[in-house]
Amino acid sequence: VPRDFGKSTERFWEKFREILRSRVGYILNPMLNLIETVA
Repeated sequence: VPRDFGKSTERFWEKFREILRSRVGYILNPMLNLIETVA
């Protein structure tokens, strides 16, 4: 195992979380807006 393996995994997870957050926000924001409009 290379010494910087943990570093690259960390970076990968940061990127993954960023993408996930933007995807989830992209899906959830319209739903939340819809719920607010109906409520």
